[in-house]
Amino acid sequence: MTWIHSLFAFRNARLVQEAAERLAARVWPWVWQRVQRRVTHMTPAEARGYIRAHASEMVRASAATIVQEHETLKEWAEESIVEQALESLVTLGQAEVVKHQRQLRREQLRRAA
Repeated sequence: MTWIHSLFAFRNARLVQEAAERLAARVWPWVWQRVQRRVTHMTPAEARGYIRAHASEMVRASAATIVQEHETLKEWAEESIVEQALESLVTLGQAEVVKHQRQLRREQLRRAA
């Protein structure tokens, strides 16, 4: 691979990552509203699968739109955007689950004291 190919590969990877981050930020409120009631009572591992399953459809539709709107991104980038955005959403969701469970434990300890 020549240096020019390396440069384009790096640029494309950066564009995909930025698109995935924008996508995750855009759909996060919708995803959290949809899964919040259930995942707060799950383990982080269970929440991971639940969030991924319920966010997948919205993320795929949004990724297709982003690829169509972006001049330099092509269809080859869509699956990478989807995977990276889903991973970001799962990470956000798991953090919220852990935060919620810690708050519940604190409240239970206060009541017990």
